[in-house]
Amino acid sequence: MGIDITSLIDFENAKLGKNEILDCLNGIFSEMQTIWGVSVDIPVNTGFKALDLEQFKRNYFMNWEIKYANLGSEETNKLEGISCHLRGPYGYTGEIFKNTLVLDHATRWAAFKDDDKIFRRFIATAQLMADALQSTTVIFMPDSTYPAVSCLDHLSEGCSFQELLLCFNKKGARLEPAKLADSQPESKIYVMKVE
Repeated sequence: MGIDITSLIDFENAKLGKNEILDCLNGIFSEMQTIWGVSVDIPVNTGFKALDLEQFKRNYFMNWEIKYANLGSEETNKLEGISCHLRGPYGYTGEIFKNTLVLDHATRWAAFKDDDKIFRRFIATAQLMADALQSTTVIFMPDSTYPAVSCLDHLSEGCSFQELLLCFNKKGARLEPAKLADSQPESKIYVMKVE
């Protein structure tokens, strides 16, 4: 498949505001550096890399930041609908919703599924983020063409992470525990089965 990766991380239990989420993500930056290293040879959209390699490298190793915010109240730090759009290290972008962090990455879905090194890198990063955000569930899925992706539209209407899971179920999406070749499946990290 020529589509990218989306990951969903719930933070319903933590009751965090957008500033606390940003602090949590930046708090694990050094651990992300250990996982990702200093290489820029991640299989991301090569057209984007070729546009301005120096700018790409600067963005690739940056801390998390808010690209722009909307609908959320800065005074109260509450999350209502889409609160803000994020840009992070290693090619991550994302959106913070009421109780779900949606992260996108330009690594191709096929590379994520088929390359053990890439798969491990994303699973380890997801585990770090889940721990930092007190998450109970992380889901990896293709970013655009899979039918269950339409469920993500409900996040901007304020649906809970549990309601999102119900929508996936209604659409026939199957979630399988992320399984590394030499270990037990991760207890809170799932990969959407795409056939």
